Amino acid sequence: MDQPAGRGLDKCGYRMTGRRFLSSVIAGILGATCAALMTIGPLAAQTVDVTFRAKTGDLTVSGLFKDLVDEAYLLSTQAGDITLVPSDVTCTSRACPVMGPLPRQKVPDQMRRISPKSLDRQIEIEGELLGVSDEQWLIAVPGLGALSFERRGLRCSGPGCLVTAAMIVPVAPIAKPLQIVGPHDLTEGMLAVLLKNYAADVAPQAEMRRLS
Repeated sequence: MDQPAGRGLDKCGYRMTGRRFLSSVIAGILGATCAALMTIGPLAAQTVDVTFRAKTGDLTVSGLFKDLVDEAYLLSTQAGDITLVPSDVTCTSRACPVMGPLPRQKVPDQMRRISPKSLDRQIEIEGELLGVSDEQWLIAVPGLGALSFERRGLRCSGPGCLVTAAMIVPVAPIAKPLQIVGPHDLTEGMLAVLLKNYAADVAPQAEMRRLS
């Protein structure tokens, strides 16, 4: 017997008549799928299109930045996935992966979340703000690592959009002890002067002590 009109509807609006087993199975699958989508919600987009130019000047490659694998850039292009050696290319796009040491800056904890997007949708990410300058954001993007973004032309949401350079707290480098063993005239001569100057540049609070 068919169910009365208006009854037998699941949450996604698919009717389950109870007459045909196949129809009920399909409706159940559709209902479960809809419920799952409502449960997990939309996934955060992480889209960063990048462009690299060979330092020889004879090649330019553009694609979706996917990862940094074995010290090489992994890009998804129309020709498939390719890897580029960082020392062979220069990034020329609005977003670029960052290799090497990061600036020693600390963004206030409550101001780190940031989500810039471009109108052409070539950049659409959500990450953690690591640093800021007048022209760029430095952002840790989950799954992609640290990238720099040109602020001009990007829409931005999140508290990190309001962070200025004046709000960034520089982090002093950690001074590691350095011990030099040698004759007295070596440690008291020109070497001592060089070490003092170097210490002043690296860590102003560093001091030189004689161990014996």
